[in-house]
Amino acid sequence: MKEEAAARMQEFLDGGFTTVQSCGDVPQQIVELQKQLNAGTIKGPRLFTAAFVQLSRPPAGAPAGPPSVDPARTDPSRPSNRPRAAAGAIPDDATRASVRQLKQAGVDVVKAVLSTTPGGPEEHTLSVVIDEAKKLGMPVFVHAVSVNDTLVAVRTHPTVLV
Repeated sequence: MKEEAAARMQEFLDGGFTTVQSCGDVPQQIVELQKQLNAGTIKGPRLFTAAFVQLSRPPAGAPAGPPSVDPARTDPSRPSNRPRAAAGAIPDDATRASVRQLKQAGVDVVKAVLSTTPGGPEEHTLSVVIDEAKKLGMPVFVHAVSVNDTLVAVRTHPTVLV
């Protein structure tokens, strides 16, 4: 952020952009950038921040915690990468706490990447995320790639389907 934020934000302004929506970032970094933009420390467009929430536990050996990059870029929903076994469930209270943590961090939008697993918990967990986010006045953006993932997302009624 120190090296590039000011130049990148200026590029958006030069391109005519007055508002930018982040698509899932590290909460502390994107919220700090938003604060600097709002304070006028960095010149740039209005910024709406987004950060990821997990919908299931990763398989054994995979890193735990929110993704460090947009999981949609790794495209786990397409064959042959498509999961073949149910992912582990995350308790509802932990899911709700994750959404509250994003709100407390100053994030504007909850982002979820939906890659359902056979018999997995993702639809239920996404419903919990959406319920908690609505209570907090936060929109939920869901990135769904496959037809099945999209149908699951539609049933949960996110704010935005990407």
